Amino acid sequence: MVIRNSHVNPQKNSILQEFRITITRLWDKCERSLFRSADPTSLAVFRISFGSTIRILMALDIPHERELSNIDTKWGNPEICHFPLIHNLTPLPYNWMCIVYLIMWLGSMGIAIGYNYHLSCAAFTLPYWYIILLDKTYWNNHTYLFGLISFLLFFTNANACWSIDRLRKNTPIMVPFWNYFILRFQIFILYFMAGVKKLNLDWLQGYSMKNLSLHWVFNPFRLFLSDERIDYWIIHINAFLLDTMAGFGLQYEKSRPLTLILLFIFHIMNSRMFNIGMFPYVGIATMFIFCENNWPITLVNKLHFRKNSNPSTTCNEKTNLPNITKFRKFATLVMITLYIIIQFFLPFSHFITKGYNGWTKGLYGYSWDMMVHSWDTSMVIITVVDKDTQNIYYLNVDEMTLNDKWLKHADMIIQFGQCAKENLQRKFDKFSNISLHIDVWCSLNGRFHQRMYDPQVDLLTVKWSPFEEVSWIMPLLTEYSDWRETLLKIQKETYESSNVSEIIFVADFPGLHLENFVNEEFVNVTLTILKGTVNIIQQNESQILNTGTSLKIPNGVFHQVYTISDKPSCYMYSYWNKTLSENKILRKSLSISEQIFMDISQRIIEIKRSIYLILEAILNITHDLAF
Repeated sequence: MVIRNSHVNPQKNSILQEFRITITRLWDKCERSLFRSADPTSLAVFRISFGSTIRILMALDIPHERELSNIDTKWGNPEICHFPLIHNLTPLPYNWMCIVYLIMWLGSMGIAIGYNYHLSCAAFTLPYWYIILLDKTYWNNHTYLFGLISFLLFFTNANACWSIDRLRKNTPIMVPFWNYFILRFQIFILYFMAGVKKLNLDWLQGYSMKNLSLHWVFNPFRLFLSDERIDYWIIHINAFLLDTMAGFGLQYEKSRPLTLILLFIFHIMNSRMFNIGMFPYVGIATMFIFCENNWPITLVNKLHFRKNSNPSTTCNEKTNLPNITKFRKFATLVMITLYIIIQFFLPFSHFITKGYNGWTKGLYGYSWDMMVHSWDTSMVIITVVDKDTQNIYYLNVDEMTLNDKWLKHADMIIQFGQCAKENLQRKFDKFSNISLHIDVWCSLNGRFHQRMYDPQVDLLTVKWSPFEEVSWIMPLLTEYSDWRETLLKIQKETYESSNVSEIIFVADFPGLHLENFVNEEFVNVTLTILKGTVNIIQQNESQILNTGTSLKIPNGVFHQVYTISDKPSCYMYSYWNKTLSENKILRKSLSISEQIFMDISQRIIEIKRSIYLILEAILNITHDLAF
């Protein structure tokens, strides 16, 4: 028998030992840093600012962006389709949905004044996430952000100062530094990830946000820059640099003042340019979390509102943090680490959730791809085929949906198909054996308008999985992306010759055809072939057109454009839109102050209607309970 001596490599063992020691030291260092005592006043201002901004502006945000003023249609109409993340998640009865909104608003009030703080956080956060999960079409990066911040605030001691809870002596004065760290991390991610996502070539080449320079907020830049340069350098390049560097600029004392000024201007301009609710104001209110922890007291002392006060002494007195067990520290560090990993992972998790991918990666709202993709939907055709009779019917999507965001995502297309089927079968017995097809035409970041989905696919039987690629999405014609400069040039020449003319560029796949109806409000319609060969059929007549040829198209009738070339065809419609020209004249006649006044007036109407609907819901519920 041969006995072999076991041998352990001393060098390998030494490396492992050093690694363990390094990790242990790093962990201990993080623990000491995150659990050191921190002045609570800046955190209190963050809580008050976030809660108050939401509470006050939620009177604008919930009625408008969350559709509270339209809640009787959104949640009270059984024919309206919803698009929940979890397909079996359903809304409460209409009256109780009104109560959910009311609880959310009361929760934001409790956060602002620091009353029963953690209960208030839960009262805001739980309904907020419930409403978000009920309908993906209302997802935005800022709605996601508010949900994350309210979730994080629940675990902090942001009520340790300047709160009703503090007056009731329910909280300690000092807070652990990790309360600041996790909130600063979340704001940092907001800006940094938005910058990373702008590394997209469409953004860096200036195609994502065309013609935004025409807005009046850019009037000062127009003194020394053309509209094209404003679109590229100020909007695209400057936004990329600001988003990428803002989080770092806020970290350091020397760069922080300039960064705060730039972010303030950035958010104010966004509030005027985009209909994004309270996000710009929350952005302004929360960016001061990066300042020194006791900056509010220091500021008050410098303004001489409090004389002979010690800046380091806040909220009347300082107390030590309560003893925290080793296990609680360990659990807190683990949770913070997991949260950071998740936040870095989710924006790039689309290789797992392949079913949500299309022309863009993943669902909009958690990827921080803010403004990277601009969509222009030109046509939506939904057909219902009675399999028994082969009769074809057309659906009006406006009767079943409240916006068009669902059109860009295959999972929501499937959900719409099931919703439409239920609506039809509830109203008509003859629709018991049907197929449903959709043809969506969109332009992404200034490209040709093209179909997104295979129109031959039956949405009621087609396969979809969140973890498999969607096979029935038509590929984005990126080989024609370099046409965009030519298209912009044609557009510019057209608009310069007539400011009431419109133009649309279309591309289609070989073997498919576009069936189009020209409304009577469109006059002088001309179809011009830019590339490929097509066969035009109108009024029972056929005509083949090649590159460079044009044809007048009559309005008020259907026509078909068949692509008969081996490669995709490209063509354009030019026309004069009477209705659009009248609207342009109306918009031009309104001054900036009149536009702002009209916007405020509309918000007031929405607030009044929201209050009425909530009071009506309360009366309905109390009446039902009484009887």
